[in-house]
Amino acid sequence: MQDVKIKREQFACEVRVENPIDWLNKVVGRAYGYSQNLQVLEVFSEPQALVCGAEDGTNKVIFSPLSPN
Repeated sequence: MQDVKIKREQFACEVRVENPIDWLNKVVGRAYGYSQNLQVLEVFSEPQALVCGAEDGTNKVIFSPLSPN
């Protein structure tokens, strides 16, 4: 576990996502099986969360670095 933690910390400094919303759209599209064309609806600083909605208004997706617990 310690080895994985160290590797994650090293890669966190190196990974750059040019367009985060495009990246999120690709990930969510794979999960849903079709493109959602997500748009940012709200950003919360406490607790950290990003609320995105599908372009057609049918779905909302919440992204957070925090555990659901």
